[in-house]
Amino acid sequence: PKAQEPSYPGRGLHPALDQVLDQWRALLVRIDAEGAALRARLTPQDVRQLHRARALFHLCSVLPCALYYLGTSERPNKFPATISFTIRKGPPRWAHHAVWCAGWALMGDVIRRAGSGWVQRFSASMFATGVWTVVVFRLGHGRASDVAHFLGAASYMIDHEVLSRLLGVGRAYRLGFRVAFAVLIGALARGHALERRGGGGGDHFFVFLPG
Repeated sequence: PKAQEPSYPGRGLHPALDQVLDQWRALLVRIDAEGAALRARLTPQDVRQLHRARALFHLCSVLPCALYYLGTSERPNKFPATISFTIRKGPPRWAHHAVWCAGWALMGDVIRRAGSGWVQRFSASMFATGVWTVVVFRLGHGRASDVAHFLGAASYMIDHEVLSRLLGVGRAYRLGFRVAFAVLIGALARGHALERRGGGGGDHFFVFLPG
C-alpha cells in the first residue's frame, strides 16, 4: 500500500511549500535524533561540566553589563542598551570575550567527546558565528560592519534554538527564549524609531531601517 504522506499545518497549500515543510520537518527530526544520541553518551562528569559552562554563559550576560554601567568603558552610559552595545570596547568587551570563550571551551570539550560529527560541525559553526558577531564585527565600526554584526547576531540567536533542542532543554524554556527574542526585536525597533525621532544616532543595530 502507498505510504501515507505526513500531515501538519500548512501542508497541501502548494507543492513548493510542501517541499520546504518536509525539509524543515526532516531537519527537526535529525536535530532531535542527534540530541538524543548526544545526551545518551553524556557521563556524570560531562553533565557537571555542562553545568559549569552554563554558569559561565550566565555570568557572560551579567559581568560585562555591570562593568559597563560602572563606567569602565565610557561616560555617560546609555540605558537601556543591548549586550552588543555594552561590549563594544574597554573592560566590558574583554570580560565578555574571556568568560564567553571559557564557557565555550568547557561545552566544546563535552561535545567533542560525546557529540557526533554533525553535532561537532554545528557547534563549531555556532562558535564561529559568535566570533564573527562580537569579535570581528562589533558595533560602531561603520555601516557595513554593523550589517555584518546584525546578520551574525540573528544567526547566533537562531543557533540557540538548535542547541537547546540538542541539549534537551524543556519546551517551556524554549518558548520563553522565543518570546524574549520577539520582545527584543520589538523593543529594538521601537527604540530605534524613538532615537531617530529625537535626533539620536540609534543603537547602530537596525541598520536596514531608514533613518
